[in-house]
Amino acid sequence: MSSRRLNQFGLWHPERRLKAVRCALCLCDILKGSQPYILKVDLFASPVSPQIEPDELESGGNRRALFERLLDQLENMDAEEVQDEQDRVRECYTFVLCPICRARFHGLLRSLQPLRATLPPALPTSSSDSTS
Repeated sequence: MSSRRLNQFGLWHPERRLKAVRCALCLCDILKGSQPYILKVDLFASPVSPQIEPDELESGGNRRALFERLLDQLENMDAEEVQDEQDRVRECYTFVLCPICRARFHGLLRSLQPLRATLPPALPTSSSDSTS
């Protein structure tokens, strides 16, 4: 009877031995015969565009100035600041949960508002304006 272990992809790998698998939330040992659950969290910045004033959309000069200002900010950042900004854009985590914590986490997720109700409406693009 071999112990089970998660490989680098978050999948069970029966050949590798591990003394105990612990729940990431309650830290209990997940006993042999119990079903562990894998929770993957992908936290990333909203795909909704930042607010742009209508006059900025109409004049190409403002867009160019905005782009140049962003490039200047990027050039003045050191490598650590750039990495911090990238880390704020997207973070990925993988956790192992016991059956009890899985049920608790499932209840929490069910109580949250759906994504479509929390994002502001996207601004119309110039291509969609020209077709109407």
